[in-house]
Amino acid sequence: MEFSLGDRVRVRDDYYIGCHCGRMGEIIGYDGHEYSIETSDAQTIFVEPHFLEDIGDNLAPARYNNTEEFIDPEDEGVKHDGDKLRMDLIPPEIIEELARVLTYGAKKYSDDNWKLIDIERYDAALMRHYIAWKKGEDRDNESGLLHLSHLLANAAFLLSKELENGS
Repeated sequence: MEFSLGDRVRVRDDYYIGCHCGRMGEIIGYDGHEYSIETSDAQTIFVEPHFLEDIGDNLAPARYNNTEEFIDPEDEGVKHDGDKLRMDLIPPEIIEELARVLTYGAKKYSDDNWKLIDIERYDAALMRHYIAWKKGEDRDNESGLLHLSHLLANAAFLLSKELENGS
C-alpha cells in the first residue's frame, strides 16, 4: 500500500521490531525505503511500508489518548486541549517534596514568609543545598528533608520573583 504525507497510520503487530508495534502517528516523510512517522508523543520513528496500516483520515483531530490507544470519536467525547499545559507530566512526588519544604518553612517562620526575604538569600541557600548534595549529603541536618527538595523550593522562590518582575 502506498501512503502520502499526512496519512494517519498504525504500525502492524507483526512488525519485527517489537517496540514500535501498535504505535500510531502521521506520515511526515519517505526516503524510498522507510516512512517517517511522527507519533502522538512527538517522536519520529521509521518503518517499512508493508508494516503499516492506514487508520483513515476521516477521524476527528483527537484520535489518540496519551498511551496512543485509538479513540473513536463516536465512542468517546472529544476535548481540544492539546495546546494546554500538560500538568499531568509533573510527578506528584515532586509536588509533595516542594510542599514538605514549604510546610516546614511555614511552621518555622510563617506562611509565605519567603516572599518577604531578599531574593539573593535564596540564591545562596540554593547553592548551599546543591553543594551539600554534591558532597554526598542527602538530607538537611536541621529539617531532615532532602537537600534536593530544599534546592527545588529555593529555585521555585527565585522563579516566582523572576516571573513577578515580568520575565
